[in-house]
Amino acid sequence: MFLFTDNSVSESIAAKGSSSSPKLYQLVVRLYRLEMKYLYKLEIIHVAGTRMIEQGTDGLSKGQMYEGVMSGSSMLSFISLHLTASKRSPQVIDWVKSWASDDGKRSVEVLSPEGWFTRGRDHYGAGRRNIDGYWMPEYKAGIFIWEPPPGVARFAIEQLRQARMKRQHSTHLLLIPRLMTPET
Repeated sequence: MFLFTDNSVSESIAAKGSSSSPKLYQLVVRLYRLEMKYLYKLEIIHVAGTRMIEQGTDGLSKGQMYEGVMSGSSMLSFISLHLTASKRSPQVIDWVKSWASDDGKRSVEVLSPEGWFTRGRDHYGAGRRNIDGYWMPEYKAGIFIWEPPPGVARFAIEQLRQARMKRQHSTHLLLIPRLMTPET
């Protein structure tokens, strides 16, 4: 279950699992008990207050019944967990490329999710078979931009960790919109 809030403290406390404030600590305990009792996972996600206003939740408390979702807009149109950084802000890739290049020695490459498993691990070209018949990939270091959507960022981070352990000559830049921060 997803709970969207414009209160970043609530998101942080729920992720941490504790608080020095007795009332907030009791809130966390109640949430955990509900998860255990009804066997579900609660994800508390911070969103900007402006998005809450646009969606219509903020207006309900003021009696405004015909805004956002209440006017017929789809709830999913206000939830952007599937959008990458460049989908949310198209100029961000050009901006990163402007300062990330190393004077033309290596080009800056934006990785697709498929590229997390190949090019992100420095695989380059077709490769070849060794004398035992095993396929041996060719490797070429690069500068890579990883831009997973927030909903799958933890999986991209795991792939980046594995890539970094094996090949340490590449530069990896990770662009994730600030949503689901406890997950990443």
